[in-house]
Amino acid sequence: MNNSNNNSPLITVGITTFERPTTLKQTIQSVLNQTYKNLEIFVCDDHSIKNDTSLIVNSFQDLDKRIIFFKRDHNYGVTENVNLMVKNASGKYFLWLCDDDWIDPSYIESCLDFMHSNKEYSLVTGGSKFYLENELLYEAEKISIEDDSAQERFIAFHNQFLGTANSPNFGLINKEHLLHTPLRNILGHDNVLVGNISIFGKIKTLNNVYVHRRLGGMSETLSKMSKVCNYSFLEKYFSFLALYINIIFDMMSFSSKYKNLTTVDKISLSLRFNYELISNFNTYISRYLKYRNPLNFMYFQKSREAFIPKSTPVES
Repeated sequence: MNNSNNNSPLITVGITTFERPTTLKQTIQSVLNQTYKNLEIFVCDDHSIKNDTSLIVNSFQDLDKRIIFFKRDHNYGVTENVNLMVKNASGKYFLWLCDDDWIDPSYIESCLDFMHSNKEYSLVTGGSKFYLENELLYEAEKISIEDDSAQERFIAFHNQFLGTANSPNFGLINKEHLLHTPLRNILGHDNVLVGNISIFGKIKTLNNVYVHRRLGGMSETLSKMSKVCNYSFLEKYFSFLALYINIIFDMMSFSSKYKNLTTVDKISLSLRFNYELISNFNTYISRYLKYRNPLNFMYFQKSREAFIPKSTPVES
């Protein structure tokens, strides 16, 4: 395809990986199987000790020259690896995947078609299905933020997202927006990222395609995430408070993503966010207890007794 054709722009897919060669194969293959072909495919290995990852990526490179391999010289963490790929991306849009995710064959084409037809959207993603190993646990609620006001979109995103562990960050995002919102190595980095993206435009979750996400990796428990990401004491033991502080701190910063918001706008947005957080806190906690522990959720799906009475219908 011609990269200069506005109807078929180059899209960069960035895959972060560390010591998971088996699931990585499925992730890469799902990208190669896409109906949309004008892709630049990055695989960023965060200094895996074993050589299996390099061998697998090299074998794919022999078959498809669109694949570019980044082998880090030491462990930087997922946020720095995503930032590296965004900085090196040639595509107009960027799609981030982890090494245990996979996407439907028409995923990228569907997201791009919607974005072309709806210029006011800054992020378009498919629905999310979560698995424990290879067993489907649940389909997450779809997050769509379609308010015209940037402030209202910011509030609406957090109202829909908090407590779900289902940030729609694995979607098609304008690369220029990502350059203004680099990931930080903080608790809730995906939450903060998408909240920032909502400032630039609307967010849509499509009904016809899915990203399939395995639970049980780095984000299985807060303790495991803390070890990998080197979280602070506050982030490790007081996660809700730390997430709140991280969101507020980022919101009140004077970085370029908020260039269209005045200081008064930021203070107003902060006050509104605090009001919504207090008003909906019980809802956020209920979501957290329901979704955060995949083993509990599997039991909930199978027995209908872990979180709700037997007589109550289970959500699909």
